[in-house]
Amino acid sequence: TNAHPHCYTAEGLWVAGIYLNKKEYLLSSARGVQWLLDMQSDDGYIPRLYLDDTPIYSERLDAVSQTLRLAALHLDNKHLAEAYSFRAENLIPVIMNYQARDTDIRVDGGFYFGKSSSGELVWHVNSWVTAFAIQTLKMYSEYYRSNLAMSPFLLV
Repeated sequence: TNAHPHCYTAEGLWVAGIYLNKKEYLLSSARGVQWLLDMQSDDGYIPRLYLDDTPIYSERLDAVSQTLRLAALHLDNKHLAEAYSFRAENLIPVIMNYQARDTDIRVDGGFYFGKSSSGELVWHVNSWVTAFAIQTLKMYSEYYRSNLAMSPFLLV
């Protein structure tokens, strides 16, 4: 299982659950997020890949961001136990670790991709990872202020 498409599936289930009013879709989405958070390492990383019963922790920031975003959605609607908020919060330093700071002004503030499948750092800032990270951090902070706007097309 690759975390990035796994999260896309969980996002699709969430949107379909909201739009079609199908609680079983929402619960399936929440179980997908819970599965990733249950494999979270002590230092906050979720596996990029789960292969041959082994989690591989070469993080992709887009998948880390998706996991936090999904956790916020499911914590907000109580489909994910509040005990998972601690695990979700542990993703924030992972995300912030990949923000470009004090670098070339053209990329300063953007977010780096993370690591390749082989575990090597991929130090390039790109737009989709930056968009994932910014949306996620904003959404998670709104979750704690209890004013999340739950649009069914938020993730589409």
